[in-house]
Amino acid sequence: MRRVPAPSRVLWVVALLVVAGGCSPDAAPPDLATESAGGPSVGAGPGGSAAPGLGGPELAWGDGSAVTPIVMSLEAAERAQAGTDFQEMQTVPGIEGGRAFVALALEPSGTVVVGAGPPDNYDSTTGTLRESMVVGEYVDQEFRAFAPTPAVGGDVLARQVYSGSSSGGVTAWAETASTDLYYSNWRVFARSAQGTVRLVARSEEVQEGQLPIVEGDTAPVVSGGRVYLATAAPADLVGTYRKDVVSRAADGTGPLVTEARGASRPAVQDGPLYVVRDSWSDPDVPEGEVQIERVASPGTPEVVLRLTGAGGSAVTGMVASGSRLAFTLFAREGGPSALYVVDPEARRVWVVPTDNAGTSDAVAFCGDLVTWNGADGSGLVSSPQYVYDVGRGELLAIDVAHNYGGSKCAGTMIAWGELDTSKEERARTVVVAWLRR
Repeated sequence: MRRVPAPSRVLWVVALLVVAGGCSPDAAPPDLATESAGGPSVGAGPGGSAAPGLGGPELAWGDGSAVTPIVMSLEAAERAQAGTDFQEMQTVPGIEGGRAFVALALEPSGTVVVGAGPPDNYDSTTGTLRESMVVGEYVDQEFRAFAPTPAVGGDVLARQVYSGSSSGGVTAWAETASTDLYYSNWRVFARSAQGTVRLVARSEEVQEGQLPIVEGDTAPVVSGGRVYLATAAPADLVGTYRKDVVSRAADGTGPLVTEARGASRPAVQDGPLYVVRDSWSDPDVPEGEVQIERVASPGTPEVVLRLTGAGGSAVTGMVASGSRLAFTLFAREGGPSALYVVDPEARRVWVVPTDNAGTSDAVAFCGDLVTWNGADGSGLVSSPQYVYDVGRGELLAIDVAHNYGGSKCAGTMIAWGELDTSKEERARTVVVAWLRR
């Protein structure tokens, strides 16, 4: 729960510059303590606390039993080879034909769902956008726009597109007319496999007028024909807000269901819904504690994993693949940051210590593949795109000279943002097929 500061007119850089993700096998994955890709590590089991040598938070399962995670080293990652381990499929330009593109979602075919708009779309004299962005697919080196979004009553200002998700032929994305870092009037739309675009939800269903932004603006996640999202919501104390996870059918019908109150970062993909609960989203959670919860039915979350001693840190991104999940723990105050991969059914946790770079969309999970990077959003330094195959126990790194950040994964396709210095330093999106299986 957080009190909202006074508004400030700041352009959302993410709108056009930041390039913004499976099923679980029956057999348990190999123990990485014996895998060379994992380096020196400790097998999972009861009786442990913090990851050895990591100095991060202590881990416990929801029933209170301790977790001793398997720690992997990025230095031990094998270098992935083009043509053998991966093959480039297409590159989506950051700017082309008078349009600037921002990647929203990746499809198993390698097609990228993008938002498109004028390169210089912000009017500094009015603090508004000159025209609304449109959503479509970039395939075969061509942008193909989706059907227009339906009219939203009362909307007169142009909207920008900033987040999206695709699964099972359904694509959802979020739009807002706000160029403010503190408030947003978000709208979530979805396109069916047949091409019909419908309004799924709008911020006014939570609160009339512009809704404060708490822990980032609303971002949709599609799974099983539903759209899940986290939104700020009024708390009991006037002037304060918490975060709630809600969902609705992708065709826009039925009620807006509250899945979990005081929670954020919904992660679901062909399996259970997971959410994050911390002191930022729920004032009843002690400072420095993070809970990863599974929501079996609306309003009944259960703790799967508890992290204590995580003060000054935050989960900045969480994704799921079947019953497994992965999340990034970012140290706000210079402490140890790490990527966590969790298999609740096998009761295993893998931890990869990382640097303090990385953003909310830095990790993606599809099938057995977890992919991430630690790019800082500048694209000026080399930052590998890492791929961890949970089933095979293999950690590889794709060398990327100008990794801009953002990770996407669908089927056997992986994508990331890469700075294109030849085109006004815009971020293009590189899509590769993962061949190593």
